[in-house]
Amino acid sequence: MSSNTQKNLGSTTALSDTQWAQLNQLTPSLTPAQLGWLSGYLAGLAQTQVTATLPQANGPAAEASSPEKFITLLYGSQTGNAKALAQGYKAKLDAAGIAAKLVNMADYKVKQLKNESHIVVIVSTHGEGDAPDDAVELHDFLASKKAPKLPNLKFSVLGLGDSSYEFFCQTAKDFDKKLAELGATRIVNRVDCDVDYDEASATWAQQVLDKVQDELKAKSNSHVVAMPHIGKPTLSVAAAQYSKKNPFTASLLASQKITGRDSVKDIRHVEISL
Repeated sequence: MSSNTQKNLGSTTALSDTQWAQLNQLTPSLTPAQLGWLSGYLAGLAQTQVTATLPQANGPAAEASSPEKFITLLYGSQTGNAKALAQGYKAKLDAAGIAAKLVNMADYKVKQLKNESHIVVIVSTHGEGDAPDDAVELHDFLASKKAPKLPNLKFSVLGLGDSSYEFFCQTAKDFDKKLAELGATRIVNRVDCDVDYDEASATWAQQVLDKVQDELKAKSNSHVVAMPHIGKPTLSVAAAQYSKKNPFTASLLASQKITGRDSVKDIRHVEISL
């Protein structure tokens, strides 16, 4: 890329020469998946800063300066399935031109909750109806008296679980119930997925997309900036995301039974080479 082109692009995006040089140095080393994540992260960061500095006003001028709406994808995952689904849905929203931010529940700042316009929750349940480790803090916060009222929030919940357990998808049910009690409105009703969740989760994802795209797509398009990419990526987005349909092949190193000889349960210590 020529220096003149860089200066023109830097001017267009309000970046200084130094900032543009730093950006151009970083982006060639990023995969498509990383570029997608960075796009959502920067959109969320910009929205947070605009909200903090936005003057209180009414009328057309206030509406024109209001921050862009986007979907925050919150996931809580014990074994990685909910995370993989959330990553896949982020890619689907990106392809549809809808601004989305992907956040692990363990990293989510609860004070941001009252500023959200749309939230999608993808969460698993394990044990006796327990929340995943990374979802415990947010789960407990929503059930506490500190949780704010959320009359302006729209949300939908997808639960992953195993129907052979008594408390099937209990964590998803808790999130769905608490958000509704705080005044939030469901985009589509909660869906509880069993072990074979591909079809049910895909149907739910499309229903949510159909409901929000008219409201969010036009606004998000005005802020889409093409990121420069130099060089050939080493992995496609599909190849970088392993799933049940695209598994990672690994070797089993050990499978040792750790329950007693007379136990009716067969619990094992397993080691897998990655």
